[in-house]
Amino acid sequence: MLFSAIALQPTVVGCRNREEIKTNLNTIRELMENSIQLATLEAPVKLIVLPEGAVQGWLIDTEGMDHVYACRNVCVEIPGPETDFFSQLAVKFNSYIYVHLRAVWPELIKDRTLNSSVLIAPNGDIVLKAAKTVITAVENSVTPYDIWDLWVEKFGDGLGSFYPVVDTEIGRIGTIICKERCFPETAKALAVQGAEIMIMTAFLEPLTSRGALELQTRARAFDNVCYTIASNHGPLYNSVDSKVPWNFIAGQSLIADYKGNVIAKYPSTEMGFCSAVLNVDELREYRKTNTLGAGLAYAPADIWKKIYEKDFRDKNSYIKNPPPDWKGRLERHAKIVKKITEEGLI
Repeated sequence: MLFSAIALQPTVVGCRNREEIKTNLNTIRELMENSIQLATLEAPVKLIVLPEGAVQGWLIDTEGMDHVYACRNVCVEIPGPETDFFSQLAVKFNSYIYVHLRAVWPELIKDRTLNSSVLIAPNGDIVLKAAKTVITAVENSVTPYDIWDLWVEKFGDGLGSFYPVVDTEIGRIGTIICKERCFPETAKALAVQGAEIMIMTAFLEPLTSRGALELQTRARAFDNVCYTIASNHGPLYNSVDSKVPWNFIAGQSLIADYKGNVIAKYPSTEMGFCSAVLNVDELREYRKTNTLGAGLAYAPADIWKKIYEKDFRDKNSYIKNPPPDWKGRLERHAKIVKKITEEGLI
């Protein structure tokens, strides 16, 4: 099956409440409509990918926002009005839509926000919901590791509970958010479940302009013989009142094929998109015949599983109390680094 996949690169406004989210939704809808009009000239559009931060911006992290305040005023529920908005677009365009949300999971824990992936099917149904497992030291979020006991009790500790892969008519799809892309293990967690398309949203400055976004996107595609789609947003206005945009997330969205080649790129920090034609049937045949790349047939699992027998991070850090402020989050990270240093590893 041949189809077009789109990586959207919208302009983003930081939000202090849910009402302000509508500004970003209106931008996304218009950019999506315009992008589909062109991309569909090559092949029917069946997958549309939005970047991290596209819906709510970054004030939760950058403005020193109290975690509980963010949960109650900026973060959303899944499902909710925001996912309903994207469900309507998925039905309208007969396409899968990936969206990133800063969300609360009330079925799991009160007043904690998890950095979340959502994939919506062409019929409007949510078919994948995942939480970011690795966050930057200053990010004002909670990961499944930070609420480990609650997570395992609710969802289990199987690989798929942390890194779900959904089997769709256009291929098996899994997701990676920002900091997760720095670790090949996250992509491999998807690959061992058969992922053929990995959505790898966002990376920040100054790393994007140094080439890290492209480097990682191509490497994960090559490592796992899969398509990778890296959607990175364009200019950021810190808030609805801001007049000056900046390159917090520096665009340059791209798509790589299963050999690690760039097959589409928007080489700009401005708003726009890139698209490419994907052929999952061809990918599947290549996986069977390829003996040069890094397929699962070469993986010595019993050796590699020993890599992480030693754990430097604490589980359940944010069950009792929410994450601290920016300074406190950096201090927590420094303690972990000190522990590793005392082990003589750095």
